[in-house]
Amino acid sequence: MAPHDKNNQINLLLNLILREYNHWYYFDLIPKYDEDLAVYMQNLSEKGFIKISLQNAGSVLYYPLAYRSLTGFHLFGNSPAWRKAGTEVLTVITPEVALNHLIKEIYPDLSKPELQRQLENLGVAYEHSLSRELEQYVPAELLIRAEANPVFKSWQEKTENDDFHASDLFFNEFGDQTACSLLQGAILSFSRGKEIGTEKAAAQWTQRYLYHLLKSTLDLYLKEGVLLSPTYLHTGLCLDEDGLPEQIVFPDDQQTLILSRLPENFNRGKLDAFLAAHLLAHHIYPLIRAVGMIGFLREEKLLEYLNEELLHLKKEHQGKADFLDAVRLRVKAQVPQLLGKNQEDEFAERHLHLHNHVINVQYYVPELIKPYPGEVVHKRYFNNGELEIAIRAFNPETDIEILHEWVNMDYTKKFWEMDGPIKDLEEAYIKHLGVDYSHPYIGTLNGEPIFTLELYWAIKDEVGKYYPFHPGDYGFHMLIAPAERRIPNFSYYALTMCMEHFFSFDQLHRMIGEASAEHMGTHNLITKVGCEFNKALVLPYKTSNLTFCVREQFQEAVKEVLERSCTNIYVNI
Repeated sequence: MAPHDKNNQINLLLNLILREYNHWYYFDLIPKYDEDLAVYMQNLSEKGFIKISLQNAGSVLYYPLAYRSLTGFHLFGNSPAWRKAGTEVLTVITPEVALNHLIKEIYPDLSKPELQRQLENLGVAYEHSLSRELEQYVPAELLIRAEANPVFKSWQEKTENDDFHASDLFFNEFGDQTACSLLQGAILSFSRGKEIGTEKAAAQWTQRYLYHLLKSTLDLYLKEGVLLSPTYLHTGLCLDEDGLPEQIVFPDDQQTLILSRLPENFNRGKLDAFLAAHLLAHHIYPLIRAVGMIGFLREEKLLEYLNEELLHLKKEHQGKADFLDAVRLRVKAQVPQLLGKNQEDEFAERHLHLHNHVINVQYYVPELIKPYPGEVVHKRYFNNGELEIAIRAFNPETDIEILHEWVNMDYTKKFWEMDGPIKDLEEAYIKHLGVDYSHPYIGTLNGEPIFTLELYWAIKDEVGKYYPFHPGDYGFHMLIAPAERRIPNFSYYALTMCMEHFFSFDQLHRMIGEASAEHMGTHNLITKVGCEFNKALVLPYKTSNLTFCVREQFQEAVKEVLERSCTNIYVNI
């Protein structure tokens, strides 16, 4: 399949729409209480799905994923399904029909023939738009072609190798596996030549590519004072005799900026943001997606290699390259322009702020967010061993029924507002378990479920939009079911045990609380474990007491209770 054929054009547009619009979520759990959806999922080879709510039309699209990428540019399957709201039946439709449903939701007046015309050259138009973005950051008169840039030419003479391959022949941002065939062939050839496994070969090949790309780009920007767009569209790749990347070169047919020509008061931060987005979102992450999609290495492992290379180069540049650690990347919205709706869409020129996966290695804790279903992750014994309080990962097979009973109690309705049919609750938790930034735990007392605690990574949660977060901030929501008998200090013991487990991971910098200002009991509880009030936080759905707790505060606050309890009990036989 050619990178710009019809299926890839549809794939590109779908990914851009999901990136720029809300009302969708990923899931991979087969429901128990939605039989039609379960049958649809079981009849397909794909394991992951995206549900898209078409709110204006009152219907839903289900789209299977042939490959799910951390980069947000997925590979969609060929059997989407459509469902009218309030009905049970799913109808399998073609990708073209599914796309028409989706476009009608966003731009109702865009006709099918017009959409087909836009699709014909969508990939070319998208890549052309990327190529011209530098013009939006600096005055046009300051930009000169690389071939006329004396600083660039001087640098190029030291580094350029005429025998190079265009990087976009090896991979791109949105294509399927066939768009990566040269990349796959290069890695396989290196693997055979060195008689090493494909995983090791892919690791070495990717690490070498990342090193040369990052070093060339940062040297040119930070040492030579030249800015250009380092996307995969604007670079060439030279291979050594073993087939490993030996050099990254920048062809001289693109626009460049000599930084010394900028006005003194020019905001250099804008250029840092531009370079970070083009280098990471439009080059490195597509490479990581391609290697992952081929199946040689998991994307998470490739991010670790990226982090290692960045650490070395940031040290070399003495902090000047720290802008690559930005939590979010500023990327231009593309859908209105690509569909010819610039004039009609008031948000056509907006920029998106995408999660920067570079920070995952330092601050994301997969053991906390994606534990094995039902796994007991921590426990502690209190009151001379009489109370065993533990937490385990959520298990949808057993825990939906438990929670359904809890949330329909009069005690909990006013707190969670999740009462209703079990099918709706199941859907809510299937959605919850599909996200990559939170997990609901079940807490037990002597083996019996008694509370639930939702842990979330604050920078990707809604609350992260409303306060100046640290990338290592994690927050929680806790709900304790009515007890059959009163146990003094139970809530305090349970929260202490949970936070002890969370703080055992170095990536976690700080726990935050955002209990409703109306619930003083909850606020008093979290302050007992060391949380300190910061400010009132006004959220769209409540006013909260924002609290922070670092590891040392927690350890000091719960020192006595930890000394009086234990994590193991030994029985003499």
